[in-house]
Amino acid sequence: MSKPRILIRADGGAHVGMGHIVRCHALANLLRDEYEIIFFISASAIAGLRIPEGEKFETHPVLAEQTDFFGRIGTSDVVVLDGYGFNREYQTTVRKLAYRLVVIDDQANGPFFCDAIINHVIGLTEKDFDVDTRTRLYLGLRYRLLRKEFFRFIGHQKQTSTLRNALLCLGGSQQEEVQEILIDKMTEAGIEKINVIGTSTSHGNGATITFRRDLDATQMSDAMRNHDLVICPPSSLCYEAFTVGSCVAIGYLNASQKKVYDTIKDFGLAIQLGDLHDPDIDMLKKIINDHTAIQEMLNRQSALFSQPSAPHLKSVFDNLLENYLTPDREIYLSQPTISDLSSFIKWKGDAELSGVIMATARVLNEIEAAQWLHQNIADPNQLFLGIYNSQDQIIGLTRLMFIDWKRKSAEFGMYIGDFNERGKGYGTTVLRLTLERARRLGLQEIVLKVKKDNIIAIKTYAKAGFIEQAPEHEKIKQEGPEIIRMKLKL
Repeated sequence: MSKPRILIRADGGAHVGMGHIVRCHALANLLRDEYEIIFFISASAIAGLRIPEGEKFETHPVLAEQTDFFGRIGTSDVVVLDGYGFNREYQTTVRKLAYRLVVIDDQANGPFFCDAIINHVIGLTEKDFDVDTRTRLYLGLRYRLLRKEFFRFIGHQKQTSTLRNALLCLGGSQQEEVQEILIDKMTEAGIEKINVIGTSTSHGNGATITFRRDLDATQMSDAMRNHDLVICPPSSLCYEAFTVGSCVAIGYLNASQKKVYDTIKDFGLAIQLGDLHDPDIDMLKKIINDHTAIQEMLNRQSALFSQPSAPHLKSVFDNLLENYLTPDREIYLSQPTISDLSSFIKWKGDAELSGVIMATARVLNEIEAAQWLHQNIADPNQLFLGIYNSQDQIIGLTRLMFIDWKRKSAEFGMYIGDFNERGKGYGTTVLRLTLERARRLGLQEIVLKVKKDNIIAIKTYAKAGFIEQAPEHEKIKQEGPEIIRMKLKL
């Protein structure tokens, strides 16, 4: 069977920078072993592409009328859009032509008409998006689209006591005037050495200024890591800096960046400069020699940016394509949506089902159910998947809970909620599909608990390789003699 195709349509250029294209290349490199990747990029941006030879993909220029791109979309293709010009009308056209449509977004400026949205901006929720009820939302830092080189430093927290040298990077957009203003302001605040990623425009007033251009991902991540401070807009650049563990000062270049700036400000992750055309350096002056304040900021960053995103991004495409890749399969797994709420409300209130899965039955209204759904989907330490039949109707739930990313372990749980779908032998298939997902997440150990009188389930788990844990296991003592705990080494 040939690889499924992913067509990536991304825009870039002198005014918007190359960030959309760069992060799409990061996604493409992540998926290249399992999918055929083809890029479609605005003709004006292709000249500015600097992609390492081993990471290049088939790339086609897109002209203003777009018809050349639409004509290349097949009914079995997944299309990924990343840019500011793809409005609802554009998305509607693509969605009619393609098998699935994914929009990469960082502003939540709907309405959207797509199958999935990836937005890694911290703090956004479903309420921020104008979408169809069946659109799957993949939100937050676990879906951050960065090049793999920036994840090298995860688990190695940086120690910084003072801010004496800074890396200034405004991205690919033309901002020479802002660059000069920031150099002067940083020097005024007490920064002694400034390394600028950009065109040489100023010699500064007292600080040592150097200029560099065309850094690859390894050079850029090293540069961010090796400076006391990174100064950048609230774009992918700041997420790169947070991920490598640098102290960051951010400000916005335009109104569209203000929302992301405010969110980062609310989380206390960076020094705030405000409008970079007229930056406010008061906070920088206060913190520049304050070791405690600097370290507290770095600790907050580390708590939020300590997870890799690759397994979660792969899961997005697993969810979109699992049913397509195995059309003969009676069931498939995917992330639940708001349209599934009525089923969850019914199952959460089912006392018999709750007894089987060792939960407490709860009567939820629609608002409470939506909150419950959001909390589970947003949990970075859980894989939360609906079980769907061949008619795309949800019939149950499976999940990997309490994921310990360092130990590479998780707890498995599942149920078939739809009474009419029970007894059809789906449990074995769901277990196998969930364990496949666990392996793709890099997990190595799965545990579960099951009632001692659930003989069918116990046999299913044993057949899959689960081994019953000894009765003296501490958690078994806490849970009681009617509960069996089992473990599987993947």
